[in-house]
Amino acid sequence: MVVFGDQNNDIKMFTIADRAIAVANATAELKRYATHVISLNQDDMS
Repeated sequence: MVVFGDQNNDIKMFTIADRAIAVANATAELKRYATHVISLNQDDMS
């Protein structure tokens, strides 16, 4: 299971996921549970 998140309310979901992806502007606490950190959720990738 792959999950994405940015706030502490996502921690439980991150702990059970195979891959937990946080955006760059996620909370510092959530990033500690992330397996990957990607660019900001507001970045325009076009």
